[in-house]
Amino acid sequence: MSVQASDPPPAFPGVQEQPKGGEYRINDPQALAVLANVRNYELRAANATMEAAANSCLPNVYVMCDADRQYTIPGYKNPALCSNNKQDTVGMPVFIIEEESSCCCRLCCSGQQPLFAKVYNAAGPPVAGETKCMCCYLGHTYPRQQGEPFMTFERDGCDLTRKWMGCFVCNQCCAEDMYVFAGDPSVGNRKPGTVGPKQGGHFARVVQPKGGGGCHPVAHILEIANGQERQVGQMDGPGFLKGCLELCCDTNFFFSSGNGELGDLGRINRPKPEDCYNCCRMIYTNNDFYVVNYSDEYLKKSPDTKAAMIASLIQLEYQFFENDTPPCYVTNSGNGVYGEITLCYKYCYGCQIPIKCCCYLQGQQ
Repeated sequence: MSVQASDPPPAFPGVQEQPKGGEYRINDPQALAVLANVRNYELRAANATMEAAANSCLPNVYVMCDADRQYTIPGYKNPALCSNNKQDTVGMPVFIIEEESSCCCRLCCSGQQPLFAKVYNAAGPPVAGETKCMCCYLGHTYPRQQGEPFMTFERDGCDLTRKWMGCFVCNQCCAEDMYVFAGDPSVGNRKPGTVGPKQGGHFARVVQPKGGGGCHPVAHILEIANGQERQVGQMDGPGFLKGCLELCCDTNFFFSSGNGELGDLGRINRPKPEDCYNCCRMIYTNNDFYVVNYSDEYLKKSPDTKAAMIASLIQLEYQFFENDTPPCYVTNSGNGVYGEITLCYKYCYGCQIPIKCCCYLQGQQ
């Protein structure tokens, strides 16, 4: 798809410079410095405790941290650590990503909701949050810079009138995609899915190809210049993922430049849990943690490409893990007990097919 614009779109808040070929570019010096120099990131949920308690009622907030600059949070001990003399250490925050979406969509079609993900610069290191009722820790506080976002991701999510998601990708009407803008395209009460697909003005896009990549997930990373899209990279994922498998093995996605070498630009790692605390977090909540490592080749890429690669990370989080369910499920039907264990999911042309072990116990058997 290409978006042609006879006249440049109006500048979104947070962008001042003139568009290049009809698409505005990031011009925030702090953000450009991070994109130019940081090559190893951590992505974590900023409101993990409240989101787990609210069960997807609250919009997501993600924090991208510089993994090479670790910071010890004063006055807080990580519950995953066994030693009493260790404190929680996280990467230094660089970007805060805040979801803006409909509460109804988050509840009814969690993981498939249309949304704006607004990206802000972090305003400093995190601080320990509040503890309620002597035991409920509300999570770290990650301050961000005030004002307009320097970049926004628009996800054209599930809309039964024009788009179906979560099924086989037979055509682009079923494909995951995300549009990348400089500034804030949501002004004027614009709804997600009505800006990039109809008006343009985005400088990059992340989209599933027709067929979804076949037997493993694929997303194409595109740059826009003069209204024309050009593929500058690709993200590939595993054919089997989630379920009990994610408790035993790391889940890896790879960035490639398209020259046939898998992972020559970098890798996204969703690590398996190493302790009881993180095992429970992975099973019972949707609060995920990722480690992103980029290569030397990545550092040569333009800021537009790097921004689109961040967008692809947010897209895969919603596509695969936002609505992840516990691997074990038990129900009492009255005549017996029915249980199932989800071993993993098989990715097939855009559809995620569960592979399960099921057991039915009748009466006293």
